Amino acid sequence: MPDRGAGSAGSPVEVLAWCKLSAYQQSRHALRKLKRIEACMSREQIRKGCSLARRYYNRYVAGGIAE
Repeated sequence: MPDRGAGSAGSPVEVLAWCKLSAYQQSRHALRKLKRIEACMSREQIRKGCSLARRYYNRYVAGGIAE
């Protein structure tokens, strides 16, 4: 897979989830990278990554965790 993400666990599903989380927050770099990442993944992996991204969003962004 061409884009594994810096410091990621290496799982394509997790990489997709964190990239989607950045894209939700209007990261143009993440939006471009998503297309490349998804091109290397199965539909099932993409579905799991999107689900994980929603969980991360609810936990870390919408949940209002202080920095």
